[in-house]
Amino acid sequence: MSLSWRHRQAAAPRSWPRPTARPARGAARSGGDASAGSVSVMFVVLFAGVLVLAGLLVDASRVLAANADASDLAAKAARAGAQEIDLASLRTGAGAGNGTVGSADRGPGAGAGGVSGVVLDRAAAEAAARDYLDRHGIDGTAAATSTTITVTVSLHIPYTLLALSGTAGETVVQTRSAVATRSP
Repeated sequence: MSLSWRHRQAAAPRSWPRPTARPARGAARSGGDASAGSVSVMFVVLFAGVLVLAGLLVDASRVLAANADASDLAAKAARAGAQEIDLASLRTGAGAGNGTVGSADRGPGAGAGGVSGVVLDRAAAEAAARDYLDRHGIDGTAAATSTTITVTVSLHIPYTLLALSGTAGETVVQTRSAVATRSP
């Protein structure tokens, strides 16, 4: 009688070596490979590089977004300040251009007050711009002339991932101006 393939395999003695006991932890291996831990070191170095790149990507995008926000807030605060015109000069026409010889070189409607012929109430314009910044919890300064208000905003952005490198963050500063005009 002939045995099937499976039965012959089961009946044949094993020819491969039996596993031996593993060496105890910390015991020196005999005949060990010199590059046994090189994959772990390479993985650590690559992981650190990826972490730095991720930190640059995340934190740089936060700084760029804060830069746009600071610019927007400074422009809005300047527009709020530019709405504070000097009503007395508007009523008396001191800043209003009437197309006379003195204002012809600055365009129609320009007068002593500047291009638009509107004079700002400097104190009220600065106060309105600072009030706008205070309502939004932003640090900034405002300075007004008779026709223009300039607002400077500074925002500090703390780093998230790059803070691991010891860098605290970045301060973004934006300056915007607005000119008071007669019409929109």
